[in-house]
Amino acid sequence: MNLSAIGEDHEVYEAYMSALTLARSLNGFDAATENNFFDFSAPDAVSASDLDPLRLGFEAGRNHDTELGELVFGDDADNNELKSALLLACLRDRNSGVRDALSTAFGGNPALFWSLYSSIWPEFKKPMNDAMDDLLNLRTAAEEGDLDRQWQFVTNGWIDFSEE
Repeated sequence: MNLSAIGEDHEVYEAYMSALTLARSLNGFDAATENNFFDFSAPDAVSASDLDPLRLGFEAGRNHDTELGELVFGDDADNNELKSALLLACLRDRNSGVRDALSTAFGGNPALFWSLYSSIWPEFKKPMNDAMDDLLNLRTAAEEGDLDRQWQFVTNGWIDFSEE
């Protein structure tokens, strides 16, 4: 993705945002596998990162003015809640870019899927090629159904956890 966490201010901002998008995405995949719940904490991400609030606000205002206008100018959210909402809106815009970069880096969706899946449930007793073949070359419709949600997450870049 050609990111630099030690470059110009705008480059550092993009590196932070991409890293947070990746963290959110990995947390999302873990939830899609039902290994854990989706518990990415935007307030924790805001406090742990050194994001420039002016850049974050500008990006959110430019890309999400209609969606976030009521929140920004209403009395319902304090500044900490507002930063979290702005961050989440901006991270959602980066899902596909991070997903595409990961897919390219891993050599395609199947290899990305296997890498993510096997990081949660590794097959130590099988050679890597056999474990990958077993996961990706499903033999029954039931097996395919068991992995559909995770596969959709990897290929689409996100699934909607709010509908659950």
